[in-house]
Amino acid sequence: MPKSAFPDDRTLIEAYLLGEPAALQTIDRWIDAALRRRFLAFDALDDLRQDVRMRLVKSLRAGSFRGGASLKTYVHQVAHNAEADFLRRVQGPPALPLVHEASEAGAAEKGAIAEELVRRVLRGLSEIDRKLMAMLFEERCSYEETARRLGKSVGAIKVRVHRCRRKIRERYGDLAAELHDGRAGPGGIPPRTKPRKE
Repeated sequence: MPKSAFPDDRTLIEAYLLGEPAALQTIDRWIDAALRRRFLAFDALDDLRQDVRMRLVKSLRAGSFRGGASLKTYVHQVAHNAEADFLRRVQGPPALPLVHEASEAGAAEKGAIAEELVRRVLRGLSEIDRKLMAMLFEERCSYEETARRLGKSVGAIKVRVHRCRRKIRERYGDLAAELHDGRAGPGGIPPRTKPRKE
């Protein structure tokens, strides 16, 4: 490994922000090493590399690097975060894991019971949560589009989705357990739940 021309991280940061070629090459090597973990199309990799550079310059100018770890580690973390954000944008919001195993009923009956369980679980959510889930998982809106349409921040939408998914998993599991334990209502379907008010 070649010895760095920069005695410490602060000197390297100053040179990088001034655009000195040796500093740019050093940081670009670190960025490339951090991004080689995934197979991306060349254009996507180039866009991602540029995104990492922009994030790095912005954070270094803001003084976000405090020296708790090496600058190389910091660059790798910025690259990792940019890569994760990029993959989330490309893949869209995650699908809800709504899996149900009913009793010994036939496949068609299991499907009908599972659909009814999902409907009841969703009815148990507040109106805003139902609208949010419909926008993300039926209309396939991005978090940004959903936030814009609901007049909320992207962070608030992500938090709300996390909480909704947790509520759905818990309620779906409760209803499935009632069905499996024989506490279900007529026709094998658990009793209806009232929608929550928030």
